[in-house]
Amino acid sequence: MASKLRRMRSFRNILVHRYGRVEDELVYKVLTKKLEDFGVFVKDIIVFLKGK
Repeated sequence: MASKLRRMRSFRNILVHRYGRVEDELVYKVLTKKLEDFGVFVKDIIVFLKGK
């Protein structure tokens, strides 16, 4: 999960700092192919919180 979060952060930085120059195809690819990573992250957080 840590490596996925690093990639998410990198993508976020691309969007924030180069918003006007971001390739639409790249954004579409990330949103359609990598969206399940958010679900995995949420599940991990829930498991962690239940363990506390």
